[in-house]
Amino acid sequence: YMGVENLDAFDIGGFLALQDEYNGEIFDEFSSHAADYDHAFAQCDMDDIHHQKYYRLPASEDGYLCMRGWWGRLNNKVQEMYNALWIAHELNRTLIVEREVASFFDITRWQDIYPHVKYRVAVVPNDVLSACKSSAVPTIQGPHEAKNAMIHTRAGRQELKNQLREHKAKYLGIFATTVFYLMETDYAFLRAFFTNLYPNKMIREKADEYIAEQFGNQPYMAVHLRSLEGSCSRRMGRAHLSNDVCSPTRKQTEMMVRSIQNHSENVNSNFADQFLSRIFVASDHQKKDVLATYKDREDGYFYKGSCSGRECAMLDFEIAGRADFFVGTLASSATRTIARMREFRRIRGGIYYPGVLYWNRNTSLEDFGVWEV
Repeated sequence: YMGVENLDAFDIGGFLALQDEYNGEIFDEFSSHAADYDHAFAQCDMDDIHHQKYYRLPASEDGYLCMRGWWGRLNNKVQEMYNALWIAHELNRTLIVEREVASFFDITRWQDIYPHVKYRVAVVPNDVLSACKSSAVPTIQGPHEAKNAMIHTRAGRQELKNQLREHKAKYLGIFATTVFYLMETDYAFLRAFFTNLYPNKMIREKADEYIAEQFGNQPYMAVHLRSLEGSCSRRMGRAHLSNDVCSPTRKQTEMMVRSIQNHSENVNSNFADQFLSRIFVASDHQKKDVLATYKDREDGYFYKGSCSGRECAMLDFEIAGRADFFVGTLASSATRTIARMREFRRIRGGIYYPGVLYWNRNTSLEDFGVWEV
């Protein structure tokens, strides 16, 4: 998942110990001064400009960065957010977080993705959001626009920051398509972000209950079925990859897992059997015939608790994100989010096998590596 810039370009983020001066004090260990999580939110004025975990993290003196428009569904918004968060930090601005994202994810973790660097995020009142999205506000637009080119280099970002300061621009907009399609933040930041990407407390607790009831401490696998409105096969084809992983039936999944076992050297003989007996299915519910092939057991393979709308999708993400083995599709940004959550969070003990996002009849686990927690 290497982005536009390499690790050596990331000097502002993870490798500089920063200090912040506030009301005449220097806070070397910022987290030690954090207000209690529940208390902070209980006391928060909902009309306050910053619904944040840490009261001692003021808005950036350089102003705000906000998104213009949204491209796709909830997961696409997350992808836009983490790119935008990195850009906001590079420009010394507070990122205005889209409210749907803030309602499902624990965005307070985003302030602290590195222990010694502070990332400013905020959920703001409508009048502030409207001001940031005004046509009079400078905006990073398409690929040929000058400010867009500037954000792709360290020197360009510094120049843009200086220009905005010179013009005292409180707000800066950025088009969603710019951050979704045209760049991906550097690997060090991406890794730290996904290490701290968690849903809200209610979703985490529901996932905990389901996993404990269905799998206990036993390893399990997850399969992500994606049709993408029928475009998955075409997208995989453009990358010269098989479309077998787009929406595999139960039988196709078994064939893939057994084939991977047969072509892998560092797995025990019951690798396939242990996972095929414990499968969780996450799905966009667009291929009913494929879904039906996973309903051959009385308890099924799907989340069965109470949920509605996007919450159900978030539960799919979280349960699949904790799986020991994962089959998804490279064509789906949602699959890539799950794969990154598994790789970087690793919140269950034991062995995590890499996510299989493309497959052919010679695929082995050695093609991806094996992680031990």
